[in-house]
Amino acid sequence: MVTQCYPGCDMRSVRNPELRVYESPYPLMALRMMAIHDILFVSDDQEWFTAYHLRFGTHFRDPKTLQDYEQPLLESYARAKARFIK
Repeated sequence: MVTQCYPGCDMRSVRNPELRVYESPYPLMALRMMAIHDILFVSDDQEWFTAYHLRFGTHFRDPKTLQDYEQPLLESYARAKARFIK
């Protein structure tokens, strides 16, 4: 996953809109491995979701095995899977 950070960036946290997570004293690009919560960012794009599904799809096979913090992701995953995976 890649994002930009820079002085004055007003992008907010998905879970806490008061938190300006991408503001930085210097312009920079942040690169990290995809995480299970990234369904929040990839569910509207078929190519991105397909990569996500290949990496995390097995986590969603049995919803009872999801951690408490992962449970809210299930709806976004199921909606994107129905849309993109035939």
